[in-house]
Amino acid sequence: FPIYEGDFCSNVLIPQEEMYQRTNPDHGLLYVKEMKTASTTLSGITARISRNTAKQRIAELDHPPAYILKNRTATWTCMARFVHIRARRFRVRRRDQSFLWSFVREPTSRLISKFLHFGVAREGKSKDAAAFRKYLASNEVNDFAYYLKTLTLRPKINPYRHDQYANFVDEILQSYDFIGVSDRMEESLAVLQILLDLQTQDLLYLSTKTNGSYDFYPRTQECTLIPKADESVQTLAFKQYLYGEEFEDFVSGDVAVYRAVNQSLDRTIDALGRDRVQRVMQRLRVAQEIANRECLAITKFPCSKDGQHQPVNDCLQQDVACGYQCLDKVGEQLLEKSKEFTSLPP
Repeated sequence: FPIYEGDFCSNVLIPQEEMYQRTNPDHGLLYVKEMKTASTTLSGITARISRNTAKQRIAELDHPPAYILKNRTATWTCMARFVHIRARRFRVRRRDQSFLWSFVREPTSRLISKFLHFGVAREGKSKDAAAFRKYLASNEVNDFAYYLKTLTLRPKINPYRHDQYANFVDEILQSYDFIGVSDRMEESLAVLQILLDLQTQDLLYLSTKTNGSYDFYPRTQECTLIPKADESVQTLAFKQYLYGEEFEDFVSGDVAVYRAVNQSLDRTIDALGRDRVQRVMQRLRVAQEIANRECLAITKFPCSKDGQHQPVNDCLQQDVACGYQCLDKVGEQLLEKSKEFTSLPP
């Protein structure tokens, strides 16, 4: 992925609340939110980049436009999207005025996580190979070749055309400004920072998972305990199914995308310079440790550690960008403390 030379924040700024809409803009920071790929964390990062970039743009203006002066109490952001919608909604985007990005996760791990989250926790299914197999069969329309269907900008593809997988994958890679790997989160965020020329504070986050294993479900306004991938998914029956021909065919499209994205990430790191990426990673790691230390204990998440819903919390929207006000303070402290957090290493 090349250094981004466009400007995703060149258009009219929007009030913070409009980031959560499902409309299809042709400009802005456009995050394709893939299910069970650390997407809540990445949605928060999208919101943070958009807010911080807009703040910097406003500060640079000698005369802010009338719409900003008329609403001085609003928090303005660049155009951004981070809800669960398929990438084809952005197929008319203007490449010089938008940044289209996403993340993928190892396919088997993603499917097991989705099964535990929805099948077991919310639908009450048992945690065994037979239930997992049945769950995949009942969700084939969504989960078969999931990445191919959700990441493509084509209006429609045939996910059963295995002979076209290579073409589908190549089109996806050519359509995006960046695709990261959640299994390589630090590397991916470091590359994203370099590609977009961001400050370290733009990428700070608090994971809701650090506050326990409960997940907030907006439809029911309840917190659900999400089971972990324990020994129940390590049984012989489970392993036999995962290594069987049926499952390998089910995930073959996702595996093709995942491998190609990993290879692309490696090539990008090589092009940027591995030493440089490592230095950015180290800065991010230090800043994130500070953010966790300063903010985790005082941040109120949608779900308490014992599973109680907390409607008044410290998140921007639902469970997105939790602790953002504390992270803002940490970011300001980092900027004051050292210039190394404001600019990228050569």
